[in-house]
Amino acid sequence: MLTRFEFLPLVGGMVLGAAVFAAGVWTFARAETRQPIGPTPQPKIGAACPTGYQSSGGYCVPGPNTSCRAFPKVGATCPTGYTTSFDYCVETGCGSSSRR
Repeated sequence: MLTRFEFLPLVGGMVLGAAVFAAGVWTFARAETRQPIGPTPQPKIGAACPTGYQSSGGYCVPGPNTSCRAFPKVGATCPTGYTTSFDYCVETGCGSSSRR
């Protein structure tokens, strides 16, 4: 049988474990509701930047009127939801209107 001094740390550990689990679930749920990341600069590959991007040093940076994300193409085709633009895959259906 457990004494009072052996029982308290056991119960305390279970309560602490439940709190840590709940905090982890809450953090995970929060991470899922974040806004999608907008267009980001990409390393320049070859001589041309993808549609909506402009050259700046060794990078292709999003132009002022694009909200389309792009990334370097790997393989022959781009994944669903992206189209080929030079050596990049560019998000389709995102529009190229003025960003606010």
